[in-house]
This record gives sequence, structure tokens and C-alpha cells, in this order.
Amino acid sequence: MLRILAGLTPGGRALDLAGGTGRHALVLAREGWETHVWDVSPVGLGILDRRVQAAGLAVQSRQIDVVLDGLPLDAEFELVVLVNFLHRPLWTDLHQLLVTGGDLILSVPTDDWPGERPPTRFRIRPGELSAGLPGLETVLAEEEAGRALLHARKAAPPPAHGDSQSY
Repeated sequence: MLRILAGLTPGGRALDLAGGTGRHALVLAREGWETHVWDVSPVGLGILDRRVQAAGLAVQSRQIDVVLDGLPLDAEFELVVLVNFLHRPLWTDLHQLLVTGGDLILSVPTDDWPGERPPTRFRIRPGELSAGLPGLETVLAEEEAGRALLHARKAAPPPAHGDSQSY
């Protein structure tokens, strides 16, 4: 994930979705992103808030259960990071969280991840992300050592019928 971030221009709004204690949010905030974290756990968000204060950073946190309530679509971001969280129904709506040209970084274990954790219900099939996600153009899809990584971007919508001119 860090190598993808290195290629992006910081300074926009970033969301660490299901960010827990903020491992990725802290990196984003240090890199200059206006960082937000959404997570279901008040305990995790409390730890995040303490870590943010200790580091002297600014991160906005929001407690939300995206599994039960879905994604709130009241904000748009230049970057959404989703790591080690699997709830496939969210995948169809992730593009709605992004501004045009915004980036998604999604990383989850695959079925060939070594060890017992995470349980298999929190892993994806090898090749599952290589098909991409709705509303997004794949920039990079790769798998290595039991982990899938997708970098996708929200493209500009096609011109509405009648908006183009022929000469």
C-alpha cells in the first residue's frame, strides 16, 4: 500500500474505511492528507484518538457500522483505503465515496493466506479482485503471498448523450 501512496499527491481528503485503531490513518495524516476514519468499534476509535493526540496529528473519526447500515454517502474523498476488512456488498458502492479521479486502495487476504487467522470467511478467492470493482477503473491488481491488492480510480463519467459535437 505504501508504494501506491508514494505515487499519489497528498493534500486531499482521505478515508481509512474500517480503520480501527488507525494504522493507515496515521500514515495518511503524516503524509498530508485530511484524514477520516470510519469504524464500528468505539474501543478502536478511542485508541485511534489517543494515538492521534500523542502524534500531534489531526484525524476525524466516525463510529459507523457499514455492515448493518451500509456506506454513508454524505462525503466524498480523493482517497479511500480499505485494508483487512471484507464485506463484498460494500464493493458495489465504494465508487460513490470517491470524487472523479479519486483513488481506492483495497487489500485483503486470499484463500491461500498462511495460517488460521483471519478465518476463511474473511478471505477472498485468488483472482477475485482482478476483475475490478463497479464504477472504477483498475490501475493495479496483484496478488502475492496470500494477499490481494487493488488500486482503482474513479473515472470521469461518459458525456451525456447530446453533449458531444461532430464536425
